[in-house]
Amino acid sequence: MEYSDTKWRAAFGILTEVAFALFYMLLPLYAYLMRDWRHLQLAFALSTLPLLLYYFLLPESSRWLAQHGRGEEALDILQSIAVRNRMPAPPSRGELKRTLDESCHPPEGYGTPGGVRHFLFSYAALVATPELRRRSFALWFLFAGGAFCYYGVSLGSPSLSSDPFLIVFIGGLVEIPGYLGTIPLASKWGRKPTMMLTLLVTGVMYSAVAFVPLELSGLRVTMAMVAKLFVSAGTSFLFLAAELYPTKNRTTGLGLSVLFGRFGSIAAPYVVRAKFGYEGASIVIVGLVAMVAALIALFLPETKDEEMFEKVAAIEGLAVARRLSSAAEGGTHALNALQNSNSKEGEVGRN
Repeated sequence: MEYSDTKWRAAFGILTEVAFALFYMLLPLYAYLMRDWRHLQLAFALSTLPLLLYYFLLPESSRWLAQHGRGEEALDILQSIAVRNRMPAPPSRGELKRTLDESCHPPEGYGTPGGVRHFLFSYAALVATPELRRRSFALWFLFAGGAFCYYGVSLGSPSLSSDPFLIVFIGGLVEIPGYLGTIPLASKWGRKPTMMLTLLVTGVMYSAVAFVPLELSGLRVTMAMVAKLFVSAGTSFLFLAAELYPTKNRTTGLGLSVLFGRFGSIAAPYVVRAKFGYEGASIVIVGLVAMVAALIALFLPETKDEEMFEKVAAIEGLAVARRLSSAAEGGTHALNALQNSNSKEGEVGRN
């Protein structure tokens, strides 16, 4: 995403989820052919080995390299990307290096990369300033709640049908239009409203499944698959969280958010299988968490058409500017309302 233009950043961030959905559709085939869970786990593990090739295929972040004193490597990568894309050559190495040094210099007190001080500071920095703290807390809940809802719907749906293999395959299939449909919405309408809408629809639709009679199994499955489509769309935005952090905090911030997401995915199967005295209680819980997550998204800023920031100071400055602008706009509206009120009172007095 760091190498993508703002116009295509949503597509780059969300299209990776399509590959996830395609391999999700292969899960029932694996499970059908290998009924022993040990063989199944081994097959899953071996299937991930080709991912090691990405180490040799993907370039390192030029922003990260520049911030860690490896400017020459960053320049080599940028120039090779320009050549590969048949784009105009970058400015002279000297000019490009000055630009990188000005915008990506290491912050004071950050410590030696890889050292203990660097490790501790990188996590503490996520809550050290007001705006980063607000974003971090919101993302941690969204990742935990989003993962809980995604796996809650995924694990709860097979129990609605007599054929778990088919329902898991369909569950993966409906994710694809969910991912593809969110790309134009995220690019045109914005990340925040689209994520809020998809999570809200997920909560309402999946909660409603609990109140559909058991004999209407077809309707229950259909509603669950609609919820699966929307929860997939909603959670795909979580990996656009890289837009919310500056370069020096981006990997740490996203990584810690994913860690919180694993807590949600761990909790999901226990809630789905728990007996609460009411058969649809677990379904309602998953739906309510989705609706709460939609509200939590209100605390995140919109990042559509914005450049990815290099420094914390830029993010904090923008947040202050937005608050001042909002306060000034609110003051203008209040002043206009007061003037209108005074004008009406004057007319009444004259009459």
